[in-house]
Amino acid sequence: MLYVYGLDGELLAEVDAGTGQTQREYVWLDGELVAYLVDGTVYHVHNDHLGTPQALTDETGATVWKASYSPFGKATVTTEQIKFNLRFPGQYFDAETGLHYNWHRYYDPSLGRYLQSDRLGLFDGVDTYGYVHGNPLLSIDPTGEYDLHQQDWTPC
Repeated sequence: MLYVYGLDGELLAEVDAGTGQTQREYVWLDGELVAYLVDGTVYHVHNDHLGTPQALTDETGATVWKASYSPFGKATVTTEQIKFNLRFPGQYFDAETGLHYNWHRYYDPSLGRYLQSDRLGLFDGVDTYGYVHGNPLLSIDPTGEYDLHQQDWTPC
């Protein structure tokens, strides 16, 4: 499988390396995943305040994929009528390892930590293996390099 990424690190498509056929496509709007296409079928992506996919629905509104997450992103998929591997923003679930590929390094959601040290060194703090300074409810790290604080929502 070949993975096609945009300039900002968004996964755009998965292409069969042998046939060159596009298997899955991802549609982004202002940095947020809004649709997922498989074999010409469009699924609508429902995200939380961080941009983490919570559910996918088909054209009738029926839920075809749904997950709940631990604070550091370990997914419990409760509905899986289609395959969908995106997790926290920028992370792709690797079923073989149980890890999340985060563009520049691998993340283990059961530990809440990266497996490789931050290639930027101490630029984003002294914990070079940590995820978003221990604050996964308010911040994201879509590239595996540094956290982005999300302030565009109001808690209930």
